[in-house]
Amino acid sequence: MALLAGALAWPLAARAQEAARKRRILWLSTASSPDPFLDGFIEGLRAQGYVEGKNVIVQSRYFPATRRVCGRSHSN
Repeated sequence: MALLAGALAWPLAARAQEAARKRRILWLSTASSPDPFLDGFIEGLRAQGYVEGKNVIVQSRYFPATRRVCGRSHSN
């Protein structure tokens, strides 16, 4: 009987662990901080049930736009 109860509880425990897992998002931007697009993105995440710090981690990195892109220099 205990074996059967353990087998039935296993899927519930697995789902609880998966639900507790935090998603990580890396936001790369050529804009400067604060980025209004990031704010909108985070609001959209909230609308889908993701709460920053609770079930999602958003890390942002800013690289101001330059004329050098992907190792090539572009001239106008």
